[in-house]
Amino acid sequence: YFSDTEGQKGIVPSVKKALLEGFTKGSLSISDGDTLRLGLDVSEANKFHQKNEATTSLVTTNIPPPDAFSLHGVRVDESGNFVEILRPPRPIDSDILTMSGMIIISQRVTDLIKTTQREKNWEDLIQLLESTGNIQAYQGNFVYRNLNTLEAIDEAERLIKNEN
Repeated sequence: YFSDTEGQKGIVPSVKKALLEGFTKGSLSISDGDTLRLGLDVSEANKFHQKNEATTSLVTTNIPPPDAFSLHGVRVDESGNFVEILRPPRPIDSDILTMSGMIIISQRVTDLIKTTQREKNWEDLIQLLESTGNIQAYQGNFVYRNLNTLEAIDEAERLIKNEN
């Protein structure tokens, strides 16, 4: 389901629509649609989520400055455990990973989303996730690009061609 289809816009209404139409078993992956995650092994992220019995797993990676300043960050401790989500603009430190616009949520979180009145945007979803406890940060080794400009799309096309 895409957030710009049929009626109310935003990530939470799209997730609610998917849940209300029967996608309610087990964990659910949510992803923004304007991002390239070249080389991300989603099955490994799902295994991480299951192994850690997380309510939410944030799929993260390392992104060098200056691009990282404008993206949500995830602070982790020395063991790689989730500490907090940082809103942009944010500091650039070695203990901060960058959210890649993909999360994996458990059945408990899907049940909360179905009943929440927060229906606006990604930030509302993040606030809901923060309230659920057991958040984990999956750190992947992949190329992340937000495709919000023509230049970014051109660069992503070059990356994909070089990968093949």
